[in-house]
Amino acid sequence: MNCTIRQAVDVWGELMDAFYDRNGYGGQTAEIYSYRLEQYSPGVHSTPNKVSDMYVEDAIRIAKDAAFALLGLCKLFEEKYNCDIFIHEKTLSEWERDLNEDKGRFNRYHVQVVERE
Repeated sequence: MNCTIRQAVDVWGELMDAFYDRNGYGGQTAEIYSYRLEQYSPGVHSTPNKVSDMYVEDAIRIAKDAAFALLGLCKLFEEKYNCDIFIHEKTLSEWERDLNEDKGRFNRYHVQVVERE
């Protein structure tokens, strides 16, 4: 997992709110934007909404790292709180498979946290 402690704690808080069905986005569903877990890169982040051609590969790597950071946080959360997490209605295993096949990366993620019965 490649994110700062501050980034992890911020996203963890969103997951907690969803776990307790009080997330501001949608009760059990949190809307988590990729940039919240991205590592800063001057070339990628210097021009809002446009990445220079010379930094496209960096932008892809940064987005992929952020997606895997979210996956890691969600796996830890599932383990700690005995719940199931779905990202865009997929289990974490399904979403991880998509990520490994270079699919499933977005600029925002809808993350649903459901308590196991």
